[in-house]
Amino acid sequence: MKLILYRFAVFFLVILCFGPALRLYGQKKDVPVAKAQQLGFRLPEGQKRLSVPFELHNNLIIIRVVLNNSLPLKFILDTGVRTTVLTEKSFTDLLNLTYSRKITIPGAGGEKLVDAYVANNVTLDINGLIGHGHAMLVLEKDLLQLKNYLGINVHGVLGYELFSRFIVEINYDRGVVTFHEPNSYRPRKRYVVLPLIIEDTKPYYHLNVKIRDTDEPYKGKFMLDTGASHS
Repeated sequence: MKLILYRFAVFFLVILCFGPALRLYGQKKDVPVAKAQQLGFRLPEGQKRLSVPFELHNNLIIIRVVLNNSLPLKFILDTGVRTTVLTEKSFTDLLNLTYSRKITIPGAGGEKLVDAYVANNVTLDINGLIGHGHAMLVLEKDLLQLKNYLGINVHGVLGYELFSRFIVEINYDRGVVTFHEPNSYRPRKRYVVLPLIIEDTKPYYHLNVKIRDTDEPYKGKFMLDTGASHS
């Protein structure tokens, strides 16, 4: 378990350190504005929402993603991830993707932990919800070994590109996540509105937590993370 937690810590360290340097979309500077506006995730034409089935493993949401219209993979949907990550370079090598640069990620002692590559202009298809021109961080080898933790093959993690674009509704009972066009979304009357703080692409909420056998509640800021299996 400690090894698994360490791998997740390394993973989020990668996103924290190198995420800002990655371009969310991989268009070239000379792309016309009208064309550049079509980059990123878009609902199918004429639709205001789209529902996607998901699997739930260890409280993590797993969705099917087709990479570059040809390679079906499974990704964790995670609000804590700002840049799409693929866990193993062999998948993008199969698609003959080119890489704009290489990053060496050091371990705790300064030695090389793993190399990572930035692939641009990647297409992601989530049950008809298609995103064009994405940048993706690709690990040279499967450092995280998510299969050992979840019991199924999981090939990557994505989140911010979806949560920043749509109203995302998660129904755990039905195993469905629905992406709504923000301008046409109308929340139900029974919904409760919580004030969020968005810092560095991540959502936070202030909570008072009562710890057993203590007199005063702990007041703190907590990240709302679909990728966290426990508080």
